[in-house]
Amino acid sequence: MSKVQILAAWMARKIFRRKFKLVSWNHFSILETRFPSTLKLFKLKLFKLCDYHLAISSGIQHQLQGLGISPHRIFLVYNPIDPQEKLIPRTNGYTKEFVYIGRLQSKGQKNLTELISILGATTAYPWHLRVIGAGDDEATLKRQAKDAGIAERITWIGWQSQPWDILDEVDLLFLTSKFEGLPMILAEAMSYGVPCFSADSPTGPEDIIKDGANGTLYTPGNVTQAHEKLVGFFEKKTTYLSPEEVQMTITKMYTQQYLATLKQILIDIQ
Repeated sequence: MSKVQILAAWMARKIFRRKFKLVSWNHFSILETRFPSTLKLFKLKLFKLCDYHLAISSGIQHQLQGLGISPHRIFLVYNPIDPQEKLIPRTNGYTKEFVYIGRLQSKGQKNLTELISILGATTAYPWHLRVIGAGDDEATLKRQAKDAGIAERITWIGWQSQPWDILDEVDLLFLTSKFEGLPMILAEAMSYGVPCFSADSPTGPEDIIKDGANGTLYTPGNVTQAHEKLVGFFEKKTTYLSPEEVQMTITKMYTQQYLATLKQILIDIQ
């Protein structure tokens, strides 16, 4: 439920004296908002009107607890995804193949300027990046890539309805978001056996990435740290699990487990 829906449902229950339970199910970090602080505080207080809460990541679960909500009223249930029959292999050659899939935002939520900075500091190693997606900041990002001296290493593919169908070899998927709820692009990548290199934004990535096994986490905004970790990958100080093993690291998110978890939660809150 959105914050407006929470308030409307709470008022309807009170006015009509109904006994149904209110359950929030927020899909973004609840602390991220563009509203003034007073309105933000009001919106956060609305969560306390609910009887129970479904959190799609442990980060959101902790945020709800930080609002004073009892842990017994919060249930962790990830968004579902299916394992894929297609496993995308890694490169055998000299140049490593990277990919970004998503909206093209330079300094907004997706924060792709940070990715340009990380890769711009890693020109001593051979890599190529495919960018799949569209957005208003495409021209800005292309200019930043040129200024960083890496324009020739990036292929801008544009929006694709089935991006994974056009990828034959991928060594890493990158995500530099400032915030997410549960970044499903990481889970999508791993369902194809692809490890991920991601900012450890407040909610989501830590639930998906096992650092050094199916991917790498770095502190958001810390380009130096990200660069050093990426160098570790190139110099084989960090080696990831095989595609088959990467795919199995997110079994908790696969549809069968999701449905079982959700069924038990609905039983528990009756």
